[in-house]
Amino acid sequence: MEIETVNGTSAEFSDDLTNRESESFIMLESEICNMVDGIYADTLTDYYGCTVIKFSSGSIIADINLLFDPETNVTDHILQKELEKEINRTGGNLSDGSSVFTVSSYQVMPTNECEMDIDDCSSFATCTDLGSNGFECSCNDGYTDVENYPVGTHCQLAIKTNAPSTTSMKTTTGTTLNQSTLGPQPVDNSIEWEFIVIITSACLLLILLSAIVILMIVRRYTKPSRKRFVSFRNIDQGLRHSSGSNSDETILHDVHFPWHDTPPSLYVYQSAILNEMTESEIMTINQAIDDESNPKTPEEESEANTTRSRSSSAARIHVLLDDLLEYVKGPEVRNDPGLEQDSVSTSA
Repeated sequence: MEIETVNGTSAEFSDDLTNRESESFIMLESEICNMVDGIYADTLTDYYGCTVIKFSSGSIIADINLLFDPETNVTDHILQKELEKEINRTGGNLSDGSSVFTVSSYQVMPTNECEMDIDDCSSFATCTDLGSNGFECSCNDGYTDVENYPVGTHCQLAIKTNAPSTTSMKTTTGTTLNQSTLGPQPVDNSIEWEFIVIITSACLLLILLSAIVILMIVRRYTKPSRKRFVSFRNIDQGLRHSSGSNSDETILHDVHFPWHDTPPSLYVYQSAILNEMTESEIMTINQAIDDESNPKTPEEESEANTTRSRSSSAARIHVLLDDLLEYVKGPEVRNDPGLEQDSVSTSA
């Protein structure tokens, strides 16, 4: 469309009209499209609007792209007739409501989407203009169509050698299709390997943590005992109480059982866990042994029994002492040569 005047003034082309972002381009495009909308919007229901492709010199020449529904039956002949009708009615003075444009020449023709670079073919496809029938896209050699996308709009590297497939897309004059700049989309196999590596690493970490926990439990229940024991030894003469310790942390308590029929070489020991027997309890045993060698009167024995019964520890010691004394006095023990030794050691 060639515009000769705008509001009665000669239309002059300026460099600003070559820049789509300039204020002059945007304003003139808006005025011209409003004018064109007034011609087609009321008569053609499939009409969507217009855009200015470019302005060029020669007064002002506007290349306009008319937008229609892709399924429309409107042809370039129908559009030409509607425009001629409006120009004849107004005498060539077309208005957008605020500005008046004098149109000296015009021509309606099918849009060459490929030439105007407004097709939606992939950058790895070839666009072929079909005139009033639109255009078609076909993937280049070595590329194939991506499934579930229109033919030629998305192309990827071909795995197998296939002939390029093509399809025709019917458009009408001025129909605009968005350009697709999507390139090849090869399958990325690295994602599967990354997933396998992550799963394997997680399993190894779980096994390591389980081994550490099991090791800690085993060490806890198999840890060597550090409990200390107490030993009682029979000394051949005199009643005395002394204590010491061996290299294995055994604490020795010497106790003499003053029975005349006990051989001097007989040693009797009884072990008890130190955690269960205090120093005070050991002293109580010594005192009890002393009492056993020095019989008490019935009144003293009753008082001693009352004192022992006041604590569970004393009662337990008393039972232990009775067993120990019976063991020492037993004739089978005194005559057992296997017990004759210089010392007795205890361990945990």
